[in-house]
Amino acid sequence: VALATRHYCSYNSERNNDKEEEKAPSIALDKEESLSVLFQRALILHRSGEVDEALATYEMFVKAAEQFNVAPRMYAEVHVNIGAIQLKKGNGGKAKRSFETALTYRSIGTAHVNLALLLLKDVSTESQRQVATQTLQRAKNHCQDAIELNDEIQSVSMAKKVLEDLERMLC
Repeated sequence: VALATRHYCSYNSERNNDKEEEKAPSIALDKEESLSVLFQRALILHRSGEVDEALATYEMFVKAAEQFNVAPRMYAEVHVNIGAIQLKKGNGGKAKRSFETALTYRSIGTAHVNLALLLLKDVSTESQRQVATQTLQRAKNHCQDAIELNDEIQSVSMAKKVLEDLERMLC
């Protein structure tokens, strides 16, 4: 399964109010280390191919962001990156859950495209025609959503290619 990746995050690392500042997070971050630094570390590890370390750092980022009450929609892309790593590691189920989690917080083209690709993979093992057709339709919907969002050129391009293939399969 070819996957689309997204390697940035649009969260605001500022805490919501002064009361949050008084809470001691159970994730120990150095005093100077902000969520931004933690995210950048995960991103560098991810890009350098150190996927296990990147995954652990992304997961630490999510826990810290939750403890600092950062709105999940502000770091939904982190879930996309976690899904991309899980997919690379062969963990399709975990990848799917990560992409779906990202979409619960905010619609992201890359998550839609990756879910469409995972659904296509599911179709290849489906023996019941009706279930396969429904799965193809769900994949098609994800591609259409990615195209409508138009939030990243790579996602739109891949969604269009997958959509062409899907439409041939559904005919």
